[in-house]
Amino acid sequence: VRCVTSASGTIPLCQGTIAVDVFFDANENGTRDPGESGLTGWDVALDGGAAMNTGASGLVTFANVASDTAHPLSVVAPTAAGT
Repeated sequence: VRCVTSASGTIPLCQGTIAVDVFFDANENGTRDPGESGLTGWDVALDGGAAMNTGASGLVTFANVASDTAHPLSVVAPTAAGT
């Protein structure tokens, strides 16, 4: 988390990074274990903003996110071609 002082000099503004790991949880334990692969082509959106697409690793990173509030997250699987 990185904090800077507001323009008025009184309120600290803190920002951090949120990393999202989308993967196939083969043993359904909620943890990415060795051999469990990332899922490609999934849309991940933070705070209802524009979605970022997962690459081969299944990872998406959101930088410079305010650290003093909750952030709704949505994850959407890719649709099959022709559906």
